Amino acid sequence: MNAFLKTARKAAVLAAFGIIVSCSNSVDSMIDNYNDLFAKPTSDSQQDSRIPGPGDDDFVAEEMLGLYYALDYREKLYLAGPPRASTYVWTIEPILTNADDDYIGRDVDYTKYEIANSRYYTMTLASCSIFERGKSYKLSLTVTDNLGKTYSDEAVLTITAIY
Repeated sequence: MNAFLKTARKAAVLAAFGIIVSCSNSVDSMIDNYNDLFAKPTSDSQQDSRIPGPGDDDFVAEEMLGLYYALDYREKLYLAGPPRASTYVWTIEPILTNADDDYIGRDVDYTKYEIANSRYYTMTLASCSIFERGKSYKLSLTVTDNLGKTYSDEAVLTITAIY
């Protein structure tokens, strides 16, 4: 029985070695084969052509932003507007709650702040001085197409109270 186990063990080791040696694919070639299954844009304009922009038949303004975002002091929030708009305006304003009414005599900020005028915006707590931890804000994006028509979308941004 011992001789049988030794022979079986040798056969298993040789079979495993044979499989490893016969495999002609390197890890890099397997990754390349997998990546070839996906279409690769050759330029930013080709990639943008697949994303609906203002004026396109399939463009939906209410889908420019998600419904809700959360941000804490360690994070960055990367936002992008749709392609092919002539202007981009990102604004933020506080969402007032009943708790804000409890601060009698406190100046409550009702101001709407314009925070960026470009397609891409990276938001951090340091990038906007009005942020208070534990508060929610209305984030808005308004874009204008080449014909002057404006489109807007809104989302709720909550600054988490993690310290």
